Amino acid sequence: YEDNQSGIDNLKNELAKKVSKEEYCQIMAQIAEKTMAKYNVKADELDPEIKKDFEKLKSGEIKEPEQVNEIEKKVAKNAGEKGSSKKLNQILQEAQKVLKLGDKNKIKE
Repeated sequence: YEDNQSGIDNLKNELAKKVSKEEYCQIMAQIAEKTMAKYNVKADELDPEIKKDFEKLKSGEIKEPEQVNEIEKKVAKNAGEKGSSKKLNQILQEAQKVLKLGDKNKIKE
């Protein structure tokens, strides 16, 4: 994982050098939004501090590549955690319904 992360960071740094700070900020904000969509998480569901940083990133208030990268990583991590938690809760709720109904066929599916 760390080897991949290092490679990703290097590619991000190369991209940051090739485009304007504003463009890089927009690209990374889009990546963060795609990550959130992947985990089915909305900006309002992020931790308050991370949501605030994400809003600054989207508005272009934060433009330094190091800060942009840090925020994108925080959003990705938080979205992954929130998305996983939502999915787990959904599975647990469904399992409870199945157990209450005694529908053993549903468990096999």
